[in-house]
Amino acid sequence: MGISWDSVRRIYIIIELTQREWQAKSKLKILFERKGYEVFLIPREYLRLELLCSRLGTGDVVIEKSAQRYQKKHFEKLSSLNVQLIIFEEEGWIPFNWNDYFDRRLSNDCAPLIDEYWCSNKKQFSEVQKRFGSDFSKLVGHTRFANGIQKGQLNLHNKSVLFLSSFAMLSPDWDFFTVMKSEAGANYSERIYSKIYEDMKYKKKIFLKVANLFEASGFNVKIRLHPQEKNVFSQYELSKFIVCKANSNLKDSLSDVDMVIHSGSTVSFDLQQFPVFCIGIVDNYSNSLIEGIEASDYKIDGDALIKNKLIRLDDFLLNKKRSQAIPFTLDIIDCKIKSQNNTTLISDFLLNILYFIYDFWVIIAAGLNYKWYRRLKKKLNSFKDCNRKKV
Repeated sequence: MGISWDSVRRIYIIIELTQREWQAKSKLKILFERKGYEVFLIPREYLRLELLCSRLGTGDVVIEKSAQRYQKKHFEKLSSLNVQLIIFEEEGWIPFNWNDYFDRRLSNDCAPLIDEYWCSNKKQFSEVQKRFGSDFSKLVGHTRFANGIQKGQLNLHNKSVLFLSSFAMLSPDWDFFTVMKSEAGANYSERIYSKIYEDMKYKKKIFLKVANLFEASGFNVKIRLHPQEKNVFSQYELSKFIVCKANSNLKDSLSDVDMVIHSGSTVSFDLQQFPVFCIGIVDNYSNSLIEGIEASDYKIDGDALIKNKLIRLDDFLLNKKRSQAIPFTLDIIDCKIKSQNNTTLISDFLLNILYFIYDFWVIIAAGLNYKWYRRLKKKLNSFKDCNRKKV
């Protein structure tokens, strides 16, 4: 187990949600390029086209972002070509719970095919080690994070607060139970995931009520939607708030606030590097997305807040057990193999034809209103835009 860096010449970094991942993965790309590696940022769909043209083999490393069971055949293909595989988990920082994490994000089916599993925070690293042993994973931090910032003491004098929405799984386009069945496989339980779904609906209800309470108390309330939230909130529900675009820059959204409130968002880890207070809403009903709360500076009881209809500093409980995010700390060794161009004009031509056909098919399928292809078209267009601008 472990990457044989002495034999590595090229690295392919999978990028999925460009708005969220581009900057951090570009930084990772630069770190490897400085050590002499040839590095590509690429959507998984395009990597598979590269595989069809036999472009990958010995000396290549793929850095994937999850080890969900639907990836098994893809991982087996990489293994058969002697391509080494790293999983650099991102979305799983805030699992519904840790059993769900290992059912959906890091399945026993895929684990044997992984050469290294990179963890971004200490809690995740601890849970993965418990399940798979000490040789399986590395605590490397993440290029999304910088060193932590001292934040002083919370006060309620600043009357501007940002609420982070994280309810994409309630989107009509998402089809929650179909997705859970697909991702959990044999471990799917109707009872367990029905409870999680009800948890999420309750969390949304409390989230909106707390936001309305802050607005009624004289706060300037902004809500930043998740990039994949669609029709989760009605126009009426959002009418009192300033709504930030889903793809807006996080730093811009934080420009005039000193409090951020959420019900379980991966951004809670990012906020450890900003001089704003991150506050997680807890409630008396749901027990999902707890790690998002544990990554926050403070916790607040949403049910109690709504019942009392009063916002007091005493209601904000300091979180002394934070799940610590750390900056990227991997000691990258220099590339020892000179990258060689093993492609030919014919293979380059065939690959370009494949890219054209694939993109054309995605456009046609999206135009026919297939939900999956609509999302895929949006994802690929976002990647192309960032790649063209190099933002």
